[in-house]
This record gives sequence, structure tokens and C-alpha cells, in this order.
Amino acid sequence: MSNEMIINAEPGGPIDLSDALNKALEAPQLDAVLLSIANDYLAGMDTGDISEQYGISRERVIAVLEAKDVKIYIDGVYQTSGFLNRFKRLALVNKVIESKIADALAAGGDYSDKDILDWLKLLNDMDKTANPKQTGATVAVQVNNYDKLMNDLIK
Repeated sequence: MSNEMIINAEPGGPIDLSDALNKALEAPQLDAVLLSIANDYLAGMDTGDISEQYGISRERVIAVLEAKDVKIYIDGVYQTSGFLNRFKRLALVNKVIESKIADALAAGGDYSDKDILDWLKLLNDMDKTANPKQTGATVAVQVNNYDKLMNDLIK
């Protein structure tokens, strides 16, 4: 099927697939001033300096930073920047493992298996946290042995 497929996902009527995707990926709209305060905070300014710069109380700055949309924005920036970005971390670990293997081969087999295995374990652990297993519903099973209970009661 092509991108022109029509989806009837909204009460307003059918929309095409690209519109549905764009709608799903839309970020919450932040007021420009709120976004500016959040960016100043991300740049390392403390709440006192931000309150002086914008001419508002420190409590108001804190309230802005604790607003749901602003928190989502700040959390998103933290999670996608630097080595908090899981793809950058995985790429770094992969480079270290490749380097360790290359060093081991260059040394003619004189290397520690434990070192490489530790890095592979770290990579495996990172993969597990990035892709947690989907667990289904659990069912508790109770087994009752009524015959034994009745015999115990009678005795």
C-alpha cells in the first residue's frame, strides 16, 4: 500500500497516513517565554538569575520549571543529549569492544578474556534496559486438597 492510504482515526473524518504520523509526532506547544526560561535553566542558570533576568519572582520561575509541558521538554532534552542518549552510549560501548578485540588480535592472543566479556556484559545489560521484555498477565494458582483438610478436621 502507498502513503496515500486513508485512515479513519479521528471523529472529524478520514486522514491520510502522513497526516496521522505528523499528528502523532507533534510536540506540545510551549509559550516562547516558557521555552526561553527552560533553555536558560538547561544552559546552567540558577532560578535566582533567571528570575532577575525576566523580572519575575523565583517562585514563579520554579512553578514554570515544574509545569508538566516544561518538564516534558526538559526531560526530553536531557534524555537525548550527550551520553544520556542510549544510541550514543551503545555506539561508544561498541567502539570500546571493537578496540579491545583489535588490541587483543594485535597482541597475538595475549589479552584478558574477562575484560572483553565484561564489556559485552555491559552491552547486553544496556540492550536489556533499552528493550525490556513484555510480560503478560500473571495468574495465581491455588491448589486446595479438601480431602486432607477434612481428614485433619475430623481427627
